[in-house]
Order: sequence, then structure tokens, then C-alpha cells
Amino acid sequence: MHIESISSRVSPIFRRPGFQATAESAFAEAVNLTTPHGAALALVSTRIGNGPLNAVVSHSQALALLSRGDTVSGDGAALSLGKGWRLALTPAVAWDPCPDYGRLALRPQVVARNLAWLRQHLPLEAPQDSLAAGPQALTQGAFGSRPSVALVQARAGALTDGVRQGYQQGDLSQITAFAGQLAGLGPGLTPAGDDWLAGWLVGLRAAAAMNGDPSALDVQAVGRTVVSSARSRTSRLSLAFLQAAADGAVAQPWHDLLAALADADPTPLRHAAAEIMRHGATSGSDMLAGFLAAPFLAFP
Repeated sequence: MHIESISSRVSPIFRRPGFQATAESAFAEAVNLTTPHGAALALVSTRIGNGPLNAVVSHSQALALLSRGDTVSGDGAALSLGKGWRLALTPAVAWDPCPDYGRLALRPQVVARNLAWLRQHLPLEAPQDSLAAGPQALTQGAFGSRPSVALVQARAGALTDGVRQGYQQGDLSQITAFAGQLAGLGPGLTPAGDDWLAGWLVGLRAAAAMNGDPSALDVQAVGRTVVSSARSRTSRLSLAFLQAAADGAVAQPWHDLLAALADADPTPLRHAAAEIMRHGATSGSDMLAGFLAAPFLAFP
């Protein structure tokens, strides 16, 4: 067994002689690791594939060898999972988690049309528990069997409005205040509020690449502000994904979506959006909602 591909973002950590990490959570398709220095990494199956924190294993059976609390060690050439199992690092192909945002500027009219479709499509297909769900789903939650979901959605709606207004007004302090309350909002390994913020940061990069940055705020400065405001509010794993998004690093399905936005053929966009929305219970939809909240300019 071996590592097939590995994000360039975490490759130096995995390949460091004396590497050691602890399994913070373990699932059939992914094992989330934390190093003694607090770095978050993941061993994942080929079905999950490339991501900013991921090393993709050739056989998912290797993941079944790990349980929460187990130790993974490495000597620079291979990872040891205990019980005599090793994952060779040498065959691993390096994968760049930062997509080509610049290509969006080449076909702005096509991107604008595809964004319009995505804005219409997302509320219709998003899970009712998602922050992306339409008003009808929110009403059903408020008076149906899941009032707590409606409360989270309503709270998140007010906070995301505050984040967006802060950006439009060029006010980092307002972004700090609202993003700090949004971070950690909702259940799960990556709470809904974090997913929305991650998507929004990716959307800011895409919007800036497509039409220039209409705000007085630098995208990187906004990313630092969001990550700093979330640091004490969420888990290490979720914070690592948020930091990756702030740096423009995203999983493979997002590479596919960004490429598809500039494609006149609607089929790739539909496939990419569906793949993202399959991620987690609501994580993919929540991240898409944040992405679409970025200030993309309309083109005729």
C-alpha cells in the first residue's frame, strides 16, 4: 500500500523524518490527524480524493487499521500505521490545491451566466438543514419538527449579512465581529458557519480574479481577519480548512467547479456542483452558499 497523491500544502509535514500524528477522528473513507504542533492533516480514500489537507491512500483498507487516538508515524519515506503496516510515500504524486482563478477573467460573460444558474439551482437542491436552503425550507423548519435548525439558519443569515456588509464598506472590524460569531455555528466536524466563511473566501478570490476587487480591502487581509476571528471559536480541523480557503486552496471538486464556470457547456458545471453538494450532510451546500455571496459583478 502507498500514498497515491498528496497535497503540496501538507507534503513537507508528512515527509518529515520523525513525523508523528494522532488520529483525531476515524471514518471508513477518511482519518483526520493532528500533529503535536497542531497541524491538521488527513489520510483519505481515492473516493474522497485530493484536498488541501489530504494524502490519498491507494487502498481504503489502510484506513480501517486506524481508530481515534491511534498514532501514525513516519521516517520520510513511509508512514507507519502500526501492526506492521506501512504506506510508502515515494510513489506519491504532488497535487497543487490552488486552482487557476485567473482563467475566470478570460470569459466573464460565460462565468456570469453560469453563476446565475448556480444561484437559482442551489436553494432548490440544497438540504433543508443547509444555510443554502430557500425560504420555504426555513419556514418548514421554523414550524415543523426541527425548530433548532431554523434558529441556526436565522442566526447565520443575520451574521452572513453582517460579514458581507463589512466587506462592502471596507470595514475589517465589522468582518471580525460577525465572522467571529459565525465561526463554530452549527454541528459537525466543520460547522455550517465555517463552511460558509470558507466558501466566501474562495468566492472573494474568484471575484477579484474575474473582475478586479471592487472593495478597498485586500483579499488576503480579509482572509487573515476571518481566520484570526475564528481561531478560538472552532475545531483545529475546521480552522485548518478555513486557513486553506483563505490561501485559495480547495479540494478537487472546487477545482472542477471553477474550471466549469468558464465553460460554455453547462454539463461540467452541473456535475461539479452536484459533487460538491454531496460533501458532508450540508458542508458542500453551505460552502457554495458562501461562495455565491461574494461580490461578483454582472456582465452583459
